[in-house]
Amino acid sequence: METNPRPLVLKKQRYGFCGLPELSTAKRSNAGYNGAYLQPILPVIAKAGAAMTTVVRFLQFFTLGTWVGAVLYFGAIVAPAAFSVLTPDQAGALVGLTLGRLHLMGIVAGVIYLLVTAIWARSAAALLRPASLLVFTMVVLTFVSQFWVSGTMDALRAQMGSVSATPATNQLRASFDRLHRISVNLELAVLVAGLLALIFTSRIPRNAP
Repeated sequence: METNPRPLVLKKQRYGFCGLPELSTAKRSNAGYNGAYLQPILPVIAKAGAAMTTVVRFLQFFTLGTWVGAVLYFGAIVAPAAFSVLTPDQAGALVGLTLGRLHLMGIVAGVIYLLVTAIWARSAAALLRPASLLVFTMVVLTFVSQFWVSGTMDALRAQMGSVSATPATNQLRASFDRLHRISVNLELAVLVAGLLALIFTSRIPRNAP
């Protein structure tokens, strides 16, 4: 007596983490499933995470270090050298142009630092850390210095024609000198905040982005 063969039933394979075949409950139980199934790829995941952490840390230190170093170089080398070899008006024009480029570079560097920090942490709460708050303060101070202080100083310089030839008692010259002092104080504040941010960035724990 012939028996009908049992129809062939194809079971759809389910896939789990990283596209690997998912084990059934029985197989997990028999294999003592506690992560051992993923053991072969864990070193790869760990290496990838370490590589990404290295990239993030590099971008943080590169952007912040470049900004702070540029501020130091500008204040210690560029400005004094310009006023020592050029006329006061020529030196002022050169320093103003260089400072404007420095401000724009600093704003871009600060935004990159903040974006990298927030994206790596996958949370905007990372921007509330001391280093991020200091970098944000640097960006705000630089923005004010560039688009208010420097802009107003350029307008006053154009009205006076020659800053050095304008008497100190002149109202335009007095306003220019006052804004110059504000500009110097803002740059000093940016420098101090940058140095503190570097210290806090270097102290971030290993398990934190």
